[in-house]
Amino acid sequence: MTTLQKTLVGATLAAAIGTGIYEARQAWRLREQVQALQRQQLALTEQTQQLRDECEEASRRLTALLQENERFRGETAELAKLRGEVARLRPLQKDVVFASKKWRLNQHPA
Repeated sequence: MTTLQKTLVGATLAAAIGTGIYEARQAWRLREQVQALQRQQLALTEQTQQLRDECEEASRRLTALLQENERFRGETAELAKLRGEVARLRPLQKDVVFASKKWRLNQHPA
């Protein structure tokens, strides 16, 4: 084998080894990136689930508040009706108290 052939074989061998090392390093970097992305995806998946849970809880609370609000509306109508009735009965109460005092005085004259 001539010196030129030996040099070519050595250069080819060095290039092959260098390429192998480069590809191994590149594969290691890519594996690291994939693992980092998988961890990031897991964190985002957990965050997404947490946000969904919070959204469902907020929807349940909203539904409960809407139902309570509707109940209060009904009670407000009843309250207005009762206030009107009280306003109508107050003058009668004065008449009843007056009549009761008058009756007692007539039952037990001094």
